[in-house]
Amino acid sequence: MPNEITKRQREAEKAFWMKTLQVSQECLDLDRRFIGALERKTALGADPLEPSLWENFIEARRDLVDCATENLNLIARDKKAQSRQRDIKDRLETTLGEVMRLEEKLTSFLAENLSVLKDAIEDISKNQVIFSAYGRHNHKPRPEALETTI
Repeated sequence: MPNEITKRQREAEKAFWMKTLQVSQECLDLDRRFIGALERKTALGADPLEPSLWENFIEARRDLVDCATENLNLIARDKKAQSRQRDIKDRLETTLGEVMRLEEKLTSFLAENLSVLKDAIEDISKNQVIFSAYGRHNHKPRPEALETTI
């Protein structure tokens, strides 16, 4: 029958779902390690906004997120496969739910810390006006003003 799925097709489908689950779990593991590293840095008083730390994290996640996103888009289109792979779908939903919670935690961490950085930049900008105005003055002190009483 043409509508029946063969055993080979089911195995290929299951392998695809398992690969998607594996990639999502790798992403989750990476998120967990990164948040742990941020918490340790913060506890030690180190700069948690160190650019290289974030750049490495983002670079490491890029391929995983791209692969997971592509696979999830394909999975979302196949409603029949979702019902056939219910156990893997449930595990995948659990994993992605935790990834989402960790992403929310990272987002709030960045929002909080970047607002501190924004305030510092605004303060520097305000002082820039004063320094610029002072720098434009071409006043040189008179030589007698530099005398000391040594």
